[in-house]
Order: sequence, then structure tokens, then C-alpha cells
Amino acid sequence: MAKNENFIMIPESIAKREDLNPGAKILYGFLNSYSRKSDKCWAGNQYIAEYFSTDIRTISRWLKELKDKELIAIQKEYKAGRIIKRHIRIIS
Repeated sequence: MAKNENFIMIPESIAKREDLNPGAKILYGFLNSYSRKSDKCWAGNQYIAEYFSTDIRTISRWLKELKDKELIAIQKEYKAGRIIKRHIRIIS
């Protein structure tokens, strides 16, 4: 393990939830790690999919699961009808 390696930490309350997919739990930890500095994570689905070596649809499914369980909030900014920014915030 490298000295300056980042960590994905999953709170025990999330890790023990039986109503969450294991992938959604790991994504929660990723979002939690990325949002520690600014309270928000703005990584796009493509970046997250590449990070986890999976596809965008899987990331979308995991995000929806976390949002539906009210563990995250997703805020989108639009310009000319297109999403220009998306912020994901941990709420639980």
C-alpha cells in the first residue's frame, strides 16, 4: 500500500444495510471520500464507471438506489436545457 493512497471508507451503518446492493455501498464510500473537502462530489458517471471498471448504466443504477433510499441528494444545473453541472451530496 502506498503512503499517500486514498481510501474509500464505508460507514458501518451503510455497510450493514441489507437493502443496499454491495456496489451501491462501495459507491457511497467513494462519494463520501470525494465530498469530504467540499461537501459535494461532482465526478461524472463516466469517470466513476472507469474508476470502478464498470459501465455507466451500473453507476446510474447505484446512484438511483442511493437517491431512492435518501442517502444522497443530486443537484443539477442546467443551461439551455442541458445539464452543465451535477453535484452529489451525502445526506445520511
